[in-house]
Amino acid sequence: MSPDESRLAFAFQERQENGGYSLMVMSTAGGEPRALLHFEAGASWPQGIYWSPDGRYIYYKRHGGGDEYVGLWRIPAEGGQPERLDWYEEVGARGMRFHPDGRRIALKRGDFGSEVWVMEDFLPATAGTSDEE
Repeated sequence: MSPDESRLAFAFQERQENGGYSLMVMSTAGGEPRALLHFEAGASWPQGIYWSPDGRYIYYKRHGGGDEYVGLWRIPAEGGQPERLDWYEEVGARGMRFHPDGRRIALKRGDFGSEVWVMEDFLPATAGTSDEE
């Protein structure tokens, strides 16, 4: 949703046999969506779509075939040429959020991963039970 809540930006997967993805914009008041960009099937697709706080740009992360990361990009919300933002990779960012003032960005960095831990016998026994049961 754009900051003024007048537009939506979203990725749309084409349904035809060799369809790719499109980065779309539409009015929240209704009407037909408009494609800003088209990505060929298997080449890349937009993910992590963000609006700039002033609503002038749409930022998106791009991934290619086999989940290959292809960088952070932005495109004017009214249409135009996309621009790759190399600083995003240079600082090792993996996610971002704009501050509402438009002058600051919070970045998420680091490796993705997860762990599963097992914790045993850490809760106290409840009344009426014993460790021997």
